[in-house]
Amino acid sequence: MKRGSKKGYEFGFAWIFTIFIGAVVIFLAVYIATQIVGMKQLERESVRGKKIGVLLTPIETELEAEKFATILVPDETMLFNGCDPPQSLGNPFGSQHISTSIKSSIGGKWDVKNEQGVKSTFHNKYLFSNQSLHGKEEFYVLSKPFNLPFKVADLLMLWPDQEKYCFVGFPDYITNELMDLNMANIILSPPASCPPEAKKVCFGSSCTIRVDIDTFNNKGTVTKEGKTLPYIESFSSGTNEFTLMYAAIFSDPEIYECQVKRLMAHAEQLADIYLEKRKNIGCSPILQNPLNQYKSAVSTAADNFKINEPTAATNYLNNVYAKAGGLEIANNVQCNMF
Repeated sequence: MKRGSKKGYEFGFAWIFTIFIGAVVIFLAVYIATQIVGMKQLERESVRGKKIGVLLTPIETELEAEKFATILVPDETMLFNGCDPPQSLGNPFGSQHISTSIKSSIGGKWDVKNEQGVKSTFHNKYLFSNQSLHGKEEFYVLSKPFNLPFKVADLLMLWPDQEKYCFVGFPDYITNELMDLNMANIILSPPASCPPEAKKVCFGSSCTIRVDIDTFNNKGTVTKEGKTLPYIESFSSGTNEFTLMYAAIFSDPEIYECQVKRLMAHAEQLADIYLEKRKNIGCSPILQNPLNQYKSAVSTAADNFKINEPTAATNYLNNVYAKAGGLEIANNVQCNMF
C-alpha cells in the first residue's frame, strides 16, 4: 500500500468500524441476556417467597398443641424475614414480609442486597427466626399456638438445614416435648457433646443462648447476642405454655420485639371483638371491666415493648399476663366465650 493512498485508509477504517460495531453488538447481546436471566431470577425468587408464605398456612396449628414440618427448596436459597411493627404505614396489625434469594446459575453466586425477590407481605402470620437464613435443601418450622387467655395466633419458629441447636440441661417436661417432636437439627446433649457448629441453648447457665424459667410466676427470659428477651407463658396446658420461649430462642432480638408488638396489637383487636360479642349474647356486665383492663394492657405493650429496655419490657408483659388471668377467671365464671 502506497503512502497517501486514500483507498488504504478507507479500507482500514471500515475494518475498525466493523470490529467496533461487532463489539457493541456482542456487548448488548450479553447485557440483554444477563438482564433477562436476572429478571427470570427475580421472578423465581418472588414466586418462591410467596410460595413459602402460603406453605406456612397449613403448618399452623388447629386443634393440635404443636406441629413440626419441613419445607423443601429445589435450589440453595436465602430466606429473609422482615417485620413491620403495628401502626407503621397505617397498619394496626403490622406486617410480616418474606422474600428469598436463589443462588444464580451463572457463576453460582448471589448478591443478597440486589437479588432478593419482591417481598410477599402477610398480616396474619408471625414468623420468628433470624432475619436471614441460608438453606441448601430444607427449612424447618415449629408451629405452636399462643393463648392469652384466648388464642391470639399461631407462632412459627423457623430455622434452616445449615443451623443446629443443642439444648442443654432443660427440665424433663421440655426435654420430653423436644424428644416427642423429633425435630431436625435439634440436639439434646450434655454440653461437652454438642457439635462444635451447633448453637448451645442452655437452661440456667451461660452459653450461646441462655434460658431462664420462673415457673412460679409464669414468665422467664432468653439471653442472646448480649440482649435479654422477656417472655410470658401461654395460657395453654402442658409444654405448650412455653410458646414465646421458643420464639425468643429462634429469633433475632429485633424480629422478636417486632412480632411481640404485633401479637399485642392483635390481642387488642380481639378484645374489641369480645366486647361486642359480650353485648350480643347478653353476657354479664361483670366481664366488661376485665376486658377493658386487658385491652389497655396489651395496647400499652404493643406501643412500648422494647428489648433494649428489659425491665420495662418485662413489666409490660407481666401486666398483660395479670390482666389476662383476671379475664380468664371472669370468663369462666360468667360467660365461657372462649
